[in-house]
Amino acid sequence: MNLYPLKLIKNNKKIMALLIVFLFVINVTTGALLPVQPAKAAALNFTTSWIGNTYGGADEKWLQNYIDAMVVEADGKCRTKSGWDEAGRTHGVYKDGDVLVNLDNDKWDIDSKSAGGYTISGNTITGNGKTITDCGTPTAIAMGRGSYSGKLIVADNGARKQILVYDVSGTPAIVERVGANGGIASNFTINYDLPAATNAPAYPAG
Repeated sequence: MNLYPLKLIKNNKKIMALLIVFLFVINVTTGALLPVQPAKAAALNFTTSWIGNTYGGADEKWLQNYIDAMVVEADGKCRTKSGWDEAGRTHGVYKDGDVLVNLDNDKWDIDSKSAGGYTISGNTITGNGKTITDCGTPTAIAMGRGSYSGKLIVADNGARKQILVYDVSGTPAIVERVGANGGIASNFTINYDLPAATNAPAYPAG
C-alpha cells in the first residue's frame, strides 16, 4: 500500500488545518458526531399547601395531631391514622379541605342512641327482634366497619366503662371489650411474662 498521500497530509500543516475545519463543519451541519441528548421528563402538575388545624373546633371539626399514616383514595378522600390525638380522634377522613369522618360525608354523631335497627332503651338495647340486657349503662351505639363489620359497638358508661363489641348475627353476645374494666381511673395490673434471660444482669457491687 502506498502511504505517501497520508504522509504528505501529515507533514502539511495547511492540509491538516483544512481537514480539521472540514470535519468540524460536517459534524455541526449533520450532527453525525454529536452525542444523543435524552428527552426531558414531562412536567408534572402539582400544588403544595400548608396543612394546619384551621377549623378551630367549630362544628366538631379539627385536624388530628400526630398523624402517623395516610392513604389517598381514588375519589380524593384522605384517610389518616393518628397514634395520639388530644381530642380522641384516632382516625380521620378529609376531602376538599373539609373533615368528613364517615363514608356518607356526614359528621360523626358520637352520642347516637340508634344504629343498625337497634335502639337504647334504659339499660337495655332492643331491635331486630332481639334484646340485650348485659350492656351495663349504654350511652351510645354504632355498627362496626372493617374488621368489625356487622358487629354492634356499645359504649357502656356503667361500672365497667368499656366499649363492648357484640356479635349480633345470632343471639347477641359480647366478643370483645375495649379498655380497662372500670375506666381510665381504675386500678389494674398488667402482667408481663418475660423469660429470665431477657432481664438485665445485676450490676457488680462497688
